[in-house]
Amino acid sequence: MISLTALAISVLWAVAALSSGTRATPAAARRTAACWATGLLAVSLIPAVARPADPLGAWLGLPIAPWAPGTALAAVCVCGLLATALAPAADHPPRTVALVCLLFAAATGHLAVRHPVADALLWACSIALAWPFLRGPGYLIAQAAGMACAGWGVPLGALARSVAWTTRAPMAVLVAVTAVPVHATALPTPVRTAAAAFAAVAAAYALAQVDVRRLLAGLALSLNGFLLAGVAWQALAIAVSGLAMTTAALEARRGGLSLAIPNGSLTETPRLAVAFLVFGMAAVGFPPLLGFAGVHHAIEATPLLALAAAVNGITVLRAFLRLFGGVVHRTGEHDLTRMEHYAVTIAAATLVAGVLV
Repeated sequence: MISLTALAISVLWAVAALSSGTRATPAAARRTAACWATGLLAVSLIPAVARPADPLGAWLGLPIAPWAPGTALAAVCVCGLLATALAPAADHPPRTVALVCLLFAAATGHLAVRHPVADALLWACSIALAWPFLRGPGYLIAQAAGMACAGWGVPLGALARSVAWTTRAPMAVLVAVTAVPVHATALPTPVRTAAAAFAAVAAAYALAQVDVRRLLAGLALSLNGFLLAGVAWQALAIAVSGLAMTTAALEARRGGLSLAIPNGSLTETPRLAVAFLVFGMAAVGFPPLLGFAGVHHAIEATPLLALAAAVNGITVLRAFLRLFGGVVHRTGEHDLTRMEHYAVTIAAATLVAGVLV
């Protein structure tokens, strides 16, 4: 069976790609894509609250799929809004913005059809679309391993996709590639323990980094260990996407980011600083943000995750203080634009209010 509501949103993401890709400037493409993302987010909220969960299928009198896209569909669209609204113009021309929309069409397609063959085809499409930016033997091997494990019933897809964070691709592309819904699966204790050990090692790697991109890669890999331990995907997806895109916005203002010395001014870019902190704290499971309960329960079930959570928290706070607590004089940096602030506000409000559980 097919969830027609999710399928319709997937098709509309493809239409958004066509619409934004024909724009003359990166700013126009980004604005067009963000408008589409806003509308699709509004539509995606219907399955989260409607009864039946697939209102389009019910309206057409078709058999309703036994699963419901629920909040996962809205979570993907929130990630899409962040990726399109905060995509820096320097490395996101209209063609790249269109590619991002197509990747989100594939991501929502995973919620329209739940079948191993469909998942494999959509995964392959995502790899092909992102290949110009992510090409390399390491990434390809990770995807092949993830597909093979999925065929054996071991859900390592999210971990395989997160290898993309180790590349220097445009940030919106990385967000779109990794914003693929993860279906909850009960895993045996040895697998959860191994995932916790991996999360702790990746957390230590992130803490040791000076380059912010590498720090983000280690943090994303560590958080995928939490996913394997049973943490809800929606909260982590929105938080990591927000953290990545606020980092991209900061890169667009400063260039390459390093934590070697404190830099930046909190008073100059307060909205950007608050967004970075909120998304970072939500990603590592700080209360009272959405995701804290899931991380807390995961730690109770697998105590080794407590070490990874603590190190990740230190990593985020260290990055925040180094990136926004360096100088007191005016630096001339611009804070979030109106469109960036709009997208960040919606995503941060989701994490603070706990709408998507």
